Amino acid sequence: MNTKHLAPILLTLVLTACGGGGGPGGTTSPPATGTNLHLVTVQQNVNTIYNTAVGDLNGDGREDVVVSGWLSNNTTSYLWVFTQNADGSLSDSTQALLGTHTQPGTQHVFIADFDGDGHNDIWLPAFRDGSGFVPQGQSVMFWGGSGQFTAQTFPDTVTAHGACIDDVNSDGKLDMVVGGGGIYYNQGSRNFVLDTAVLHGNNLFSACAVMHQSNGDVDILLGNNNGVAGFTDNLNVYNSAMVFQTAIGMAKNTPGVGDLIDAIAVDINGDGVKDLVTMYNSNSARDVWMNTGTDTYTYTNTLDTLGNDYYSYLVTVNNLPMILFPGNDVGTRLYQINNGLTAYKPTVFTDMKNGHVAQSAAVYRNTSTGKSYMLQLLDNSFYTQEIQ
Repeated sequence: MNTKHLAPILLTLVLTACGGGGGPGGTTSPPATGTNLHLVTVQQNVNTIYNTAVGDLNGDGREDVVVSGWLSNNTTSYLWVFTQNADGSLSDSTQALLGTHTQPGTQHVFIADFDGDGHNDIWLPAFRDGSGFVPQGQSVMFWGGSGQFTAQTFPDTVTAHGACIDDVNSDGKLDMVVGGGGIYYNQGSRNFVLDTAVLHGNNLFSACAVMHQSNGDVDILLGNNNGVAGFTDNLNVYNSAMVFQTAIGMAKNTPGVGDLIDAIAVDINGDGVKDLVTMYNSNSARDVWMNTGTDTYTYTNTLDTLGNDYYSYLVTVNNLPMILFPGNDVGTRLYQINNGLTAYKPTVFTDMKNGHVAQSAAVYRNTSTGKSYMLQLLDNSFYTQEIQ
């Protein structure tokens, strides 16, 4: 990859503007017995803010988990790669696959095949969030292969916050949309070219999502971009050639006050176009915006107002597609997509806390058995539990 062109540039936001996040605490003792928890590993070094991603990292067809994040008061953050065993348990394979447990800090982690070689890669966009401790300008790509991943660090000129991935220009290669920079178009052979002019506004944003319309239009949601007068968030509309058409202000409903810190695009009603779920930090509302016409999204309801979600992604539980909301320390939730985004067994994870501090969460599936599991950090220990 060409380090001259690839430099995911991140928007600096003060910690309080992102909802803060407190840190892990409590003891290192395991949760009480009878909770069906299985210990993965005990760690003394843990992050303040977490994010996770799920994908096959060693080519065995099973979903593995990456846990990353950042610390607000330290230049070193921590990273884990947990590979799934045949019985659904996890093993810490970080040193074997990456060779390191430390990294500069990131607000997101992405698992995808960016270079088209048939192996998933791990991308960690740089992140600072107003902390003077987190070093500026160290985005990292771990290129996957048949053995250990190859790390490549890219210099950034400013710190970043928002990031999302999508084949924006529909050329069959995943591109990067990065706050503070613009769109990094994937040229193949591990090369990206940055377009700094295509995003309307100041290119600074704290969350993003990409939606493709049936007429070929591409809609990109930019959170806290202030690209339209009177609106904090805006939707950029492009034609099929990625020529900018217009910017539409996204009005937040009354419950959704505060900074937009995450967004996910997903087809909720099965009509073939993606809708939006946006997450705000203040009262932590998860708002649903349905696609009600070409380049048009209309607020319909608020799912809940529990905790800040710095990340969310699609999972499968009992062969049902769902959205995972980790919710920091207030509890992980799953919402069924094909059932009007209704909560799926919301009490299934209550035993995971059991009086302990619950932090990062990930849901992964064993493709052989069809069973799904949740990984969670309780105090300083990672545990898994089968979702039943």
